[in-house]
Amino acid sequence: MKEQLDKGVGKKSFRDYIIVIDKYLLPFFVDIFVASIDRDIVLQGLTAIETGQIKHIRYGAGSPYIDLKLLFGGALELVIDSAPNLEMLRTALGGLYARKMAGLSFATQSGFVRFQYAPKPALIPAGRGAILRTTASLAAHMDFELHITSPDSDDIDSLGYLAPKSCQPMTTP
Repeated sequence: MKEQLDKGVGKKSFRDYIIVIDKYLLPFFVDIFVASIDRDIVLQGLTAIETGQIKHIRYGAGSPYIDLKLLFGGALELVIDSAPNLEMLRTALGGLYARKMAGLSFATQSGFVRFQYAPKPALIPAGRGAILRTTASLAAHMDFELHITSPDSDDIDSLGYLAPKSCQPMTTP
């Protein structure tokens, strides 16, 4: 695409594709060790963009690409949609924020594909002192949605850096 743009024969949309690939797609996959498939993912994405078709791709275990393997027998399943249904995405995200299961459905050339997503795990540690602080810290580092409750306002204040979703003072009899 860059070559075609440089020659003045590329589509105007190529410039946008290049920006999206360089700014979003490639940095995302740099953090995932999939050395043998990163080029194919980019090529599949470009094909989906150019044709306007939804692509459903699976690499690793259960994949038709027997020469593209992932470490430890894992699998990576992708749907590339050049014109995503934003309302479907908003609805799914809203469901997850409401702590409900959410699904995304795609009609691809190879058939109907549906993905189910569970909300982030949540933990409500209740108590005081070192055990409460340690438990809350571990849960936050494991990316749990955190709701803290304690009779000790100093504990609640000291855990503010974890950005809990809620903090509740509690009373003891």
